[in-house]
Amino acid sequence: MLILVALAVAGPLVSPSEAARLLGEGARVLDARGAFAYMTEGHIPGAPRVNWKDATTGGLFSGKLGDPARVAQFYAQNGVDQSRPVLVVGAWDKGWGEEGRLWWDLTYLGHDDVYVLRGGMQKWTGEKELMPATAPLGQFQPEPNEAMRATMESLYDPGGILLDVREPEEFAGARKYGEARGGHIPGALNRPWTTFLGIAIVRGPQTPIAPDPETPITVYCTGGVRAAMVALMLTDEGYTAVRNYDGSFWEWSDSGKDVSVK
Repeated sequence: MLILVALAVAGPLVSPSEAARLLGEGARVLDARGAFAYMTEGHIPGAPRVNWKDATTGGLFSGKLGDPARVAQFYAQNGVDQSRPVLVVGAWDKGWGEEGRLWWDLTYLGHDDVYVLRGGMQKWTGEKELMPATAPLGQFQPEPNEAMRATMESLYDPGGILLDVREPEEFAGARKYGEARGGHIPGALNRPWTTFLGIAIVRGPQTPIAPDPETPITVYCTGGVRAAMVALMLTDEGYTAVRNYDGSFWEWSDSGKDVSVK
């Protein structure tokens, strides 16, 4: 597993017992997994399934978050309320980091009490149900935190790190998910997102991303999902200046801007 600097800062990842306590205190829960897992493996009672793609704009090959007001309403319709904590549950290493993307969406939009179950649904030992759930309507007024989001125009941060968390073959030029061109954004450092979960297909160097927790780190992948999961991990480790580029390589490769290939 990629070793990060240990920092004594409470983060958004929670254990199953902490998740159960949050639910006991009235937290709303969202399930970020795919439809098959949600329907066949069971889910936490009252948890609606939320597809991260439903909060985006720009078509199939776009990860860009939609209009903040529309997205906030989408989450409110799934039970998110700014007066209550939110617990997001996903597939962890069996998915693509969807729970991280829901965490990033909500936190970027201004909800300051969002948590993710560490290890995913497979770590949940509490009650489950199979029937699809609906949640009561919540109230969520967005107040976007632009410090959490990178755009194509604001991608480079002086003194910062641009982190590509795709697979090495993608970084080297393979087009696997509808990219307009292969390669990577010039100047990016490659660390596959799975190394942060300790299940790397190809393990990278066992070194910290940055020794200073205030180092600006911008993370991207193909559509801002794996990147959002890494942003969650880094935030949980205490890094304070992490941004997700939700447009990611889908947007960059389609823009005509330079790409690098190993």
